[in-house]
Amino acid sequence: MTIQTMVDELAALHNLEDAALWAAAQPSLSPAEQLRLSQLNDLGATRMLTAAEASEQQLLLFAYQRSILRRAQALAILTQRGYPLPVKSAMIPDDL
Repeated sequence: MTIQTMVDELAALHNLEDAALWAAAQPSLSPAEQLRLSQLNDLGATRMLTAAEASEQQLLLFAYQRSILRRAQALAILTQRGYPLPVKSAMIPDDL
């Protein structure tokens, strides 16, 4: 994916209806993908990743970053449309 493709994808979010934007604001990495990325990050902290592991990590990291950008853009558009931002993220532990 090129930068221009990503820019176009983010710009296209402006054309979505509110329900579709709320869906786009949800994490797109599956729990299995999140777990695997975490495992690869932990492995990389203790040893050099193999070429296959490093490639997998890069693909998962790109998907994660793309998800974050899409979610942020969707939430920004929703706030411009008058919706309040969600108060608490599911990723923030209760004790913070």
